[in-house]
Amino acid sequence: MSIVLCDLDAWTLFASRAPLRRVPKEEAGRALERATCTTADAALVRDLPWRRELDGHVRVLAGAAPEDDVSVHLAVSEGKARHRAKGLVAHRMATPLAEGSLCSTEQGVLTVSPELYVLMRSRILSPASLAVVVSLLCGRYSPRFDDPSGTSVQCEPVASVASIRSFAKTCEGLWFSRTNVCRVLDCVADGSRSPMETALNVLLSLSARDGGYGLPKPALNSPIHLSRNEVFAMRGQRRCEIDFLWPDHGAGLEYDGGGHFDSREAMEQDRLRDALMKERGLDIVRWTWPMVSDEVAFDLKVRELARKLGAKVSTGPCCNRLVERRALRAFVLGRHLVW
Repeated sequence: MSIVLCDLDAWTLFASRAPLRRVPKEEAGRALERATCTTADAALVRDLPWRRELDGHVRVLAGAAPEDDVSVHLAVSEGKARHRAKGLVAHRMATPLAEGSLCSTEQGVLTVSPELYVLMRSRILSPASLAVVVSLLCGRYSPRFDDPSGTSVQCEPVASVASIRSFAKTCEGLWFSRTNVCRVLDCVADGSRSPMETALNVLLSLSARDGGYGLPKPALNSPIHLSRNEVFAMRGQRRCEIDFLWPDHGAGLEYDGGGHFDSREAMEQDRLRDALMKERGLDIVRWTWPMVSDEVAFDLKVRELARKLGAKVSTGPCCNRLVERRALRAFVLGRHLVW
């Protein structure tokens, strides 16, 4: 017998950034056939170290009260009878599985892979929510929603846009929203380091019909290695990372949060870096929270950026997607409680 996590429990495992090992296709198929979904399995999952550590995080995502038991989500093969028990949800999956569908953990528990997770969630999530999910899986941070201060843990990604796209091509027998997946993968970039980078990526690049501005997809946190003279000028700093970069258009965007400039020296360092990038043919613009939070100011900044990218955008009160635009702004600039 084996336990295969999915849905909220798979998402929690990904959030913990526990090491994952890809399970070969044949072994994964046999494991799913043996998979069980019992109250004893649910108790075992709740007692796993990473699950106990993130219990508060799970409760916030599930909208559960402190005294409630959060349901455990497990996958079983399609032929298994649906098991009904309090605090337990069984998800039946068809076999055979595509290569890369399951992963194993250090505790010996199996889970659907991040790539399969995205395809399964695409059945019910909107493009905006799915874009946030993909950004988190392919990003370099993991939020902790049970922390009132809204902190995030810096970590390595568990998937990439390329790996999700490649996996989707092999899943001909699995039903999922191909349209939503393609729309999202065309706009989401790897390497987001913060909720605001995720929000701006989604807002700028998602299509107009989904509330976005439809700008070309940027590269996030692209490293630019400096020459010897530039290293000297930057006081030993050997490379720069640009938050949002469109190298084909010679344009970049830096988001300066509220605590970005801790000192005048840091401000001068950033100005020097912008000047060095200008010498390389990169025009870097800087946005702040007051610019982003003000709808009118943000529209003006996006129009300015769009001109640099040679793109056309629809902004202002005459925008024919104003309702969708405002709904997307409210969603991505708030807490991303999606899984």
